[in-house]
Amino acid sequence: MTLEAGIVPISATERIGPGLTEAAFRASPCGAGAREFVRNDPHRSYVLKPVSFEGRDWIAVVYFTDGRLIRASLSRITDRTWLTVDPEYEQQWTAALKAEMETRLQRKLPATFPWGEIDVEYDQRSISGYLIFSYCGR
Repeated sequence: MTLEAGIVPISATERIGPGLTEAAFRASPCGAGAREFVRNDPHRSYVLKPVSFEGRDWIAVVYFTDGRLIRASLSRITDRTWLTVDPEYEQQWTAALKAEMETRLQRKLPATFPWGEIDVEYDQRSISGYLIFSYCGR
């Protein structure tokens, strides 16, 4: 498994990556345990149980359009609440994650691959950083 392949292991035997269909996801043990997050046909997203990836624990959300995986978003698990979150710290953490991913991939983000791209984004509304896999279906 490599970042360059756009594959995210979600269990010892299951993977999320290019070519995954919503039907295959829902039929899998991970998909059966996922919580539907948004249903606005033809768009759907699901929150998975926490996953370990690249040495960290993450909350993963997968997004499908017309039954095809278009995005996987990973955010780190923390014990912070809206009362204790520190936007400056979260921005620094996101910048450090971006630098780490650029070093590992040996290219600037967003990094483009035949299957799509990898990026790290900071969202001011949620005060969180995300590792994003965007799948373009090429």
